[in-house]
Amino acid sequence: VDCRAHKLQLSKELDGKRRALKAALQQLQGLEKEYQDLHIMHEASRLQIARLEQSVAQNEEKMAAAQAASAAATEACDQWGRRAEELAEHLANRVEAEVHSVVDAGAAATRTAAANVSLAMLLLESLAQDEDARKFCIESDMEVNGQMLQRLEVQLVAEEPDQDIDEVQSELATRTDQQDALREQLDECDRSKHELEEAAVAAQGQWELLTGLESFGNAVEEEDEQRRAQELAAGLYKRLPL
Repeated sequence: VDCRAHKLQLSKELDGKRRALKAALQQLQGLEKEYQDLHIMHEASRLQIARLEQSVAQNEEKMAAAQAASAAATEACDQWGRRAEELAEHLANRVEAEVHSVVDAGAAATRTAAANVSLAMLLLESLAQDEDARKFCIESDMEVNGQMLQRLEVQLVAEEPDQDIDEVQSELATRTDQQDALREQLDECDRSKHELEEAAVAAQGQWELLTGLESFGNAVEEEDEQRRAQELAAGLYKRLPL
């Protein structure tokens, strides 16, 4: 009887241990599945991060290219500004040196002033023509860039399966920045043209005032002065650094 009771006791203990082991195995299986799920999520995240890093690197390269283009445009604007300053300085120096070749001793003060004004009027006209040419170039670039923007927007909406949306969006952003930069250049060109026109109007008024003075001389002298100033302006403008 004691032996039988002992066996029953051992059997109960073994059953309890088997149940505990089974529960532990089930828990282990659950943990293993959870680990596998986490591993899969981690791997997916790693691949996504790698793709994002690659996209960021590509965007940085394109941004650097856009910044370089913007820097080139800024440098071009600076060159136009420096050219205008050099023109003004060169004009002042050459007028001072050569004005005596187009005036006589009869009415030196008045005729010298008139020669300067006439010369300035002709040079302002030449500068205005330069601004017109510059504006035409900018508008042409804006038209080409605008057509490219429209094409990219169509591609973005179409979402073709064989196209890289990120690349299209990046190119669209770059082209938009370039269009904004060109628009700023166009506005600056319009402002410069307006300033030149105002200066030309002021110079014309000064010329009419000077040539109306009695000390300036008769109509023959006025026409002669205009001709000489025009010849001097044409020669100076050709020799100015562009």
